[in-house]
Amino acid sequence: MPISEMRRPFLRWGLFAVLLAVSLGAARAVYVDPREREIRKLRDEVGTLRGQLGDLRGGIEAMETWSREKPGLDPTVDRARRTRPASTMVAAFLDALGPIGTGHGVATQRIDPVGIPEIEVVPDPAGAALPLRRTDLRFRIRGSYRALGGYLRDVEELDQYVVVRSVSIRSEPGIYPDLVADVGFRIYGTP
Repeated sequence: MPISEMRRPFLRWGLFAVLLAVSLGAARAVYVDPREREIRKLRDEVGTLRGQLGDLRGGIEAMETWSREKPGLDPTVDRARRTRPASTMVAAFLDALGPIGTGHGVATQRIDPVGIPEIEVVPDPAGAALPLRRTDLRFRIRGSYRALGGYLRDVEELDQYVVVRSVSIRSEPGIYPDLVADVGFRIYGTP
């Protein structure tokens, strides 16, 4: 058998192998790689959507918990804090604290003013300067740890513009399980 006849089948098989490799490469470049990129992109989107779904579930559970804790109130209604006139802001704050303290079993032992009322200028929602009268009060209250926490949470949820500035809790002999807390409140009103 001549050498030229022996090379022809190898040449055909070699050409077939080259064509197979080129066609596989082309198929991979045209079909497989874009699909793999699309799959990775979709998996990333699925992860993002799962995270968002988890956040939504958490938000819905928080709203349901809030609705159970505060029956009769609509969680979608705007409960923005509002400033009272400076002449009534402290009285309105003290009036609002009575039912909160009674509801949580927290007793007020002492109320002290801190400094003198001051005017503080803050930006309003439109960015204009808004002068507010600021009064600081220090309370000494007594109650269980949970009662104090619920009391402070409800004070922060008041519709009046009040900020809890500081809280110092300590245990005193003879009143356990109750604790004593010194709480600094900052109350804002319109001058």
